[in-house]
Amino acid sequence: DKDKDKDTAPSPPLSPRTQSRIRANSRAASAQVMSGCEHDLVLDTFLQPTKCRFCSSLMRGTMRQGYRCTHEGCNYYCHITCALLLSSSHRRCPAPDAKPRRHLERGQGMAFEGLVCIPRAGGVRKGWEQVWLAVCDAYLSIHERCDGKKKERRGEPGQIMSAARIIVDLRESNVLAAAVTSADVIHASEQDIPNIFKISYGGDDESPQGEVLLKADSPEDQATWIAAINTVSEGASKLPRTVPELSPVQLFDASRFSKRATCAEKINNYLLLGTAQGLFVMDFRTGGRCTEVGDVKKVCEISVLPGQQYFAVSYGKPGQQLVRLFSAHNALRGADDGTKLGEKTRGGHLLASGLVGDSLLLGVAVKKKVLLFTVELLKSTPTFYGEVTTPSPALAIGFTHDALWAAYDRTFTLYDTTSFRPYTLLSTTEVPFIRRLDLYPHLQPVRCFPLPRAQDDETALEEYMLCFTDVAVFVNRMGLQCRESELKWAAPATDFALRYPYLLAFCEHFVEIFNLDSGAVERFVALEGVTLLSRRVGIVSLLSGDLLLYAYLRDERDPAQHFILPTRWEEEERAGEPNLLRRFTMSIGRRSSAAHSAAAAAATAAAGG
Repeated sequence: DKDKDKDTAPSPPLSPRTQSRIRANSRAASAQVMSGCEHDLVLDTFLQPTKCRFCSSLMRGTMRQGYRCTHEGCNYYCHITCALLLSSSHRRCPAPDAKPRRHLERGQGMAFEGLVCIPRAGGVRKGWEQVWLAVCDAYLSIHERCDGKKKERRGEPGQIMSAARIIVDLRESNVLAAAVTSADVIHASEQDIPNIFKISYGGDDESPQGEVLLKADSPEDQATWIAAINTVSEGASKLPRTVPELSPVQLFDASRFSKRATCAEKINNYLLLGTAQGLFVMDFRTGGRCTEVGDVKKVCEISVLPGQQYFAVSYGKPGQQLVRLFSAHNALRGADDGTKLGEKTRGGHLLASGLVGDSLLLGVAVKKKVLLFTVELLKSTPTFYGEVTTPSPALAIGFTHDALWAAYDRTFTLYDTTSFRPYTLLSTTEVPFIRRLDLYPHLQPVRCFPLPRAQDDETALEEYMLCFTDVAVFVNRMGLQCRESELKWAAPATDFALRYPYLLAFCEHFVEIFNLDSGAVERFVALEGVTLLSRRVGIVSLLSGDLLLYAYLRDERDPAQHFILPTRWEEEERAGEPNLLRRFTMSIGRRSSAAHSAAAAAATAAAGG
């Protein structure tokens, strides 16, 4: 019995020194087990900015950015593409502490990183907040801390988020970092001014210009940042500039049109602007004369039908919207108030149009239904064609080759326009991240784009690109993933536009341009507070300081979509002013390449480096 009591008696607690020795021995044993074994790499989501251990570049995106080794004690992370290039020594645990492969002269790798401060919402007078600044892959990116208040914020409160707030492409020829004066930041304290510097960008040719204010910890840190950014920018500007055929062009600012537009479209050289006050047409042929069209208020969407002979407008209070169909020829001259589609379309918050076979169809999403109408050129009233029912209210709709697609509840579905039979475009067994949607509660569907088939392959299956707020996947009509690669945005995207082979992802403060053939990011266009108003033409609204601007992304490959801007506006003609189109710029104007190099050298010298 005494021996039995000894066996069951609790053991005395271990001393801290003994516990520490046991942990050290355990780690040593684990390292011995790992030595000689290969990495166990799994695709993972990194909530904080993470550098690839192979190439030192950031793993951009907000989900499934790269691989992580699951072995205990092995902190190895790398890009999906870099995993294919690992040498035999890098494939084994633990990975050696070798210098990553950086090619800064080719715009590859992390050049500089650190913590700085940026003005809070509302400007310098509201104070400063700490952010993480990185100069990597010929881009300058700024990452905020998670405040834990907004639902769309990913990460724990206080952590630096992987989603970028601002990205500036340093390959542009006019990116410049410089110190500020008290006149530049009138609301900053005198003791902060020696620590503040600004990064100006844009303003090249016809594009809008912007700037970012930053504050370093000391004047020495400010000088180091200015010298570093200008050095990298000067080298990056010599790299080949990609996607030169897509560039932002400023149309006008709030001094020409003071109302905030919610949507816009282009018909010939007319610009349709939908606002809360009504529908307006700006005629660039007559110096930008602006007139109101129809008796519609609170315009929420405009859809131009193929052929540009008709356009539909959804207007009214949320939940009570109505739809009108306008003849473009009459409405643009103020002679058409539109044709109401009836009470059946009340609550129609989404519009889409397209050619399906020989029929011109107009789709109107109303709650859990999508109503279809046929539009004939010689008839002023559209004809009801049919309807499809979705499991939940649609978030987006559109037409593809011979079907209607609808996005809802984190998925996409195709509907045959003849039998109205549904085809799910996302297979829960074939698309990896769809199997565990519970891990990505912020993921929402945004747009579906049918991609053109290869001209020399008539047997190729139809391919669809499904764009979500954080990722895009490529599937066929059966919902099976047809490309292994996924596209991931540097920040959650709000909308998309397709200019094949380029995909434009619109984030809050920049536009990310992808090449669909290579799957690589080609360019970042920094546009503060950008909102996409027209996917068909790429019309956007944005902020330049406190001023609201309207611009569009001009595609040099499609001259038919270009706006021919007036050299003199109507108000200037009536006032007899000789000035040409007024352009709004920030404190630093446009520079030629030579002037920009001289200014960068002067700023670097003034900063002490």
